[in-house]
Amino acid sequence: MSLDRPCYRHPDRPAEAHCQKYDRYLCAECIACRQPKNHCTFRTMCIIWEWLKHGLPPELQARPGESPQPAESPQPSEPGDEADSSG
Repeated sequence: MSLDRPCYRHPDRPAEAHCQKYDRYLCAECIACRQPKNHCTFRTMCIIWEWLKHGLPPELQARPGESPQPAESPQPSEPGDEADSSG
């Protein structure tokens, strides 16, 4: 089911989904809607949104020893996007 692209947060893992709104490729661990309460133009055809509503397919669910991804947890933006508290 891989998309022949790496995950944008885990370059060593294959992407399993693509977020059209943010143009991000996501591995199984990163699959989440970044802003589930906000409007998204792509929502009516978004596989990520459908998976979060109805559950991930068995091949993408957490395996023993892995932690499952919460459905409502937004993913952080890019690594440098957090507020800089260094001064």
